Amino acid sequence: MRVLVAPLLAYTIDDCCYEIAELLSFVLKVLDFCVVSHNFRIKEFIVKEDVLRSVLVLLKSKHKFLVLEALKLMRRIIGVRDDYYYRYIMCGDLFDPVVDAFQRNNGRYNLVDSVKDIKSLRVHLMLKFGDVFDKVEYVQTFRKMKIQHQNRFKIFF
Repeated sequence: MRVLVAPLLAYTIDDCCYEIAELLSFVLKVLDFCVVSHNFRIKEFIVKEDVLRSVLVLLKSKHKFLVLEALKLMRRIIGVRDDYYYRYIMCGDLFDPVVDAFQRNNGRYNLVDSVKDIKSLRVHLMLKFGDVFDKVEYVQTFRKMKIQHQNRFKIFF
């Protein structure tokens, strides 16, 4: 696996020509397959080697297909619905590059739809990025997440 992800660690966004971007895209597709087919083993590797952090650096790429592959992998990892991954994402602040990409795209990207039914991630996003999501009005997702988050605290008062 270390040989497979070596290109992710070796190249930066600045020196990423089209051929390298294609190679990185292929690596991301293989990682996506591994998350689906070999969940237990790949989970340990991704967390231990902090692979997702290297993948999310690609969100700054000029190659849109590479950005989409990085986002697909993040979505796949969230879709596994594993608390181990969730803790890794929250403790590592791995939503920061995703929200940055969201802001660069003027709020047109919506990975957060994958998170709205996952309580721990939803609470984390609302606490950390609630002010960013308050400005987005073109979809109801963020408004619903905020209402769910506020209703969570009404129980205690």
